[in-house]
Amino acid sequence: MDTEHPFILHHIWKKYLDYAPNSETFHLSIFPFGLAALTYFFWGFLLLPMDFYPQCRNRCKTRKLQPKKQPTYVTVVKILKRVVPQLLTIYPMFLIALLPLFRARIKLEAQYLPKSLIEFLKEIVLYLFISEAVFYYNHRLLHLPWFYKRVHKIHHEFTAPIGLAAIYLHWFESLLSLGVALTGPLLLGSHALMLDLWTFIVISKIVLHHSGYELPLDGFPPYVKSMVHFHDYHHQFYDKCFGTIGLLDYIHGTGYTDQKSFKGYEKDWPK
Repeated sequence: MDTEHPFILHHIWKKYLDYAPNSETFHLSIFPFGLAALTYFFWGFLLLPMDFYPQCRNRCKTRKLQPKKQPTYVTVVKILKRVVPQLLTIYPMFLIALLPLFRARIKLEAQYLPKSLIEFLKEIVLYLFISEAVFYYNHRLLHLPWFYKRVHKIHHEFTAPIGLAAIYLHWFESLLSLGVALTGPLLLGSHALMLDLWTFIVISKIVLHHSGYELPLDGFPPYVKSMVHFHDYHHQFYDKCFGTIGLLDYIHGTGYTDQKSFKGYEKDWPK
């Protein structure tokens, strides 16, 4: 790394340390949790006008995947009555329990930050594939009859989900879902700032993918065309589209019905 012109993440980390408390617990658990909660509420409430504000709803109706199904304020209250208590109890308690693991694996020294854009992107790509594996196989487990009936059925109460429903989960599934964000940084022994950035990406992704709307810039991966559509399809039909990027669905034959080619995914989109 050029010491005179360090990669931007080094500047961000330095500024963060100027204002953050000098506390390992704050860096490894309190801040990541706060960031995750704020990201969830930011996107979740930002998306609500698309369903509840008439002018916005009319503008967006051509992008809605299931236009005959509209959420109500009762839906939003129901979601928040489950999610908020878990955010105040289950998640903090689990993160506190994992703190020794964070201390052993997550780095706070600037020398462990990516030294270039290439290094940063390599790490993000590794996170992406790790999260695909963790989410896909956890998700398949939750669709086994015993787990589905007792755990995952709660999340599938919404066949036409909204952003806030992304973490409308049984408490056990809430704990499993943390693995999607945490496993990559923990396995790689990443820096705390990379954990924070990945947390922001993961939470943003799952909320937006539950929005029920085709969104701009949602064309990754290119063979799926739209992960919002991909996951909305799962909420309609249950036994397809289990992953986060569609790769393991393609390998295991659990993607869209027509899988003769990557382009085949598109043919079976519900209209």
